[in-house]
Amino acid sequence: VALLDYGQVKHITNRVRLAYANLVVAMVTDNPLKASESF
Repeated sequence: VALLDYGQVKHITNRVRLAYANLVVAMVTDNPLKASESF
């Protein structure tokens, strides 16, 4: 999973920002269940 920046400015809601953060934490801690539940 990667966040790519093509120079476009977008607004990310707090809900989506938190979901991405939870996904990254789940990947770092090797927790596939938490990763699948992040969104």
